[in-house]
Amino acid sequence: MAYNKYAPAVSLNGFIFILGGAYARATTIYDPDKGNIKAGPNMNHSRQFCSAVVLDGKIYCTGGIVSSEGPVLGNMETFDPCTNTWTLLQSLPCPLFRHGCVVIKKYIQSG
Repeated sequence: MAYNKYAPAVSLNGFIFILGGAYARATTIYDPDKGNIKAGPNMNHSRQFCSAVVLDGKIYCTGGIVSSEGPVLGNMETFDPCTNTWTLLQSLPCPLFRHGCVVIKKYIQSG
């Protein structure tokens, strides 16, 4: 299991997903009803200091930094629990890390 320092967490379908972290591409899934933790599929990039939101039943993870030396990421990826896969998406307007992310009227706002 990955070391989850500098990793965001979101809730989806009754589970808590911890995403990335220090030098990690990991998806860690916590089931609070059963009290167990399991590894999910890896993201496409290592992401620490990234941000994440849930929109329309999927998780979106934005930006982050690969390691303490960089690079800062200017993209996002989405996790689909139906297929259990991460998909790399379009680029963000600029690279971001240590940023917030919210959903406003079905649009992801990051910065």
